Amino acid sequence: MGRDKRDLPFGASTFFHRALAAATAVFDDVIVVGPAPRDYSGTSIPDLAHEDHAPIFGIRTALAHAALGRIWIVATDYPLMTSAMLGYLRDRFRQSDHPLCVPRLDGRAHMLCAGYDALLLPRVLSKIELGDLQLKGLVDEEHTLIIEEAELEQAGSVDAFANVNTPSEYDRALETYERASRS
Repeated sequence: MGRDKRDLPFGASTFFHRALAAATAVFDDVIVVGPAPRDYSGTSIPDLAHEDHAPIFGIRTALAHAALGRIWIVATDYPLMTSAMLGYLRDRFRQSDHPLCVPRLDGRAHMLCAGYDALLLPRVLSKIELGDLQLKGLVDEEHTLIIEEAELEQAGSVDAFANVNTPSEYDRALETYERASRS
């Protein structure tokens, strides 16, 4: 989009603060990977140095920090994500013994709004070493809890998964937000 989405205005807030509000309502510990806005007073860990710009590096940093635990990743480019949907996803992941929990809509796995077990760190490191920076390669039907669109619709609005990467997606997300705010 030509600028850092964390500070992109959305309603009376920003992408970062909307994601933060949804996450802090659901998770006991919320840790920002990478640079956080100056007005953020919570825990932040720097992303490890790398030449390429790819989300897998943030996942690597978060998993390394998680030690032996489970984490939930929420990227800031989901400005319509709600605490209700995150709570549902968290609970499904907690009830599962799968090391990865991924929502899937329209055949697309949402790897940046997904649950990861620290046991996946060696696979992530291996992918980076091989130069394969695509997160979707972590998904396999046998070891991944995939939450399909029909189940997500039962849990709440699938608008929560509007991933904003272009100006037109930003405009659509704002329209959806404003329409929901008037309801």
